[in-house]
This record gives sequence, structure tokens and C-alpha cells, in this order.
Amino acid sequence: MAQKHESQSEIEYLDSEAYAPRKREFVAGETYAMAGGSARHNRISLNVACAITC
Repeated sequence: MAQKHESQSEIEYLDSEAYAPRKREFVAGETYAMAGGSARHNRISLNVACAITC
């Protein structure tokens, strides 16, 4: 049976962020888990961003 999920307000999300066990993002009242980044991931992201904007 599907569970009903209630959306959060921005204030509720920000209040819960301090004790959240994982990184999350907030989109249109829904909270989604985010994958953890690595040093390699950060380097690749920075190189792509620089290639686009530099």
C-alpha cells in the first residue's frame, strides 16, 4: 500500500537540516536525498563549470 507523503514548508526543512543524517535538497516542498561527493567528483565538476564559464 502506498504511503501518503505530506510536503514540508521551507522553514520545516531548514529546521530539520541541522539534525539530518544525510545531505538533502528541497524542491517544491519535497525533500530528496543527495549522493555524497568525492574529491574526484568535485574536481570534475569544477573543471566542467570552468570550461562553461571561463
